[in-house]
Amino acid sequence: EHERMEAQGLEYTALCDIKSLGASCTAVFTSEWGRLMSRLGIVPANSSLDLPNAAYGAAYYALVMFHPIVPMGATLLAAGTLASFATTVTLAYALAFILGDVCVVCISTYFINTALLILVFWPRGKASKLKGT
Repeated sequence: EHERMEAQGLEYTALCDIKSLGASCTAVFTSEWGRLMSRLGIVPANSSLDLPNAAYGAAYYALVMFHPIVPMGATLLAAGTLASFATTVTLAYALAFILGDVCVVCISTYFINTALLILVFWPRGKASKLKGT
């Protein structure tokens, strides 16, 4: 949304920009880190694959939801979860130490991706052993 409005010469402020906390999702989303694939040189900048991180995240979360009906869904889910967590670590580092910003949506996503990593790779039956059953 911010890119469309910016192209029209309009100012965009995300709902998660909370000045009292010093949080600015807009600053993060519009930084070079908002398109990690081109930032890391994995895809050429301004190519059709140079999508915002949110687009890749949406594809991953769709895979999480629909992996039972996708061919090779479990394998794709494992690979996607590892890629998602690697992305989480990279972006968390960039947010904290390079951008020096606070992004409520980003941090929430980091927690979700970490929880998914645990859920996808936690051995089945381990939870019942922890309860002593």
